[in-house]
Amino acid sequence: MTPNQAGNKTTNKARDKAFGHLLEECTAIDRQVNAAVRTLTRSSGVTGPQWGILGVFAGPEGPFSVAEAARRIGQTRQSVQGVADLLAEKALIEFRPDPNHRRTKLVSVTDRGSALLQKLRARQTQWTRQVAQGLKTDDVETALQFARNIRAHLANQSR
Repeated sequence: MTPNQAGNKTTNKARDKAFGHLLEECTAIDRQVNAAVRTLTRSSGVTGPQWGILGVFAGPEGPFSVAEAARRIGQTRQSVQGVADLLAEKALIEFRPDPNHRRTKLVSVTDRGSALLQKLRARQTQWTRQVAQGLKTDDVETALQFARNIRAHLANQSR
């Protein structure tokens, strides 16, 4: 082994160890964000995952099907369908016929669902401002870009 190869091996070990620590930090951040989401959705009548799915259906490209929503967020159609059924029971979304497909239903957010989203987004904005206090914009933007790079790298690794 050449000295250069030995140096690369040491560098790779350090990188791998640092990446492992980064993933641990990401997991800790995920737990904290999930706890915050539980607080934000408390007394709203929906859970964090339900809020997330409701937000997908409220996107500007809607209405669209449950299968399309699942593709957009990388979940199974069945899991999104289960949440959509719960949201429909709460009158936050409604299923409408798709004029282009006999069996497919399109999902539309109801006025009640839109009002709830507006309320939850206001809570989220307030929380985000509070958490972001004291952080430098450049640091946040650098971290965001790095997180996007890691996500893309992970997506490429799973192909």
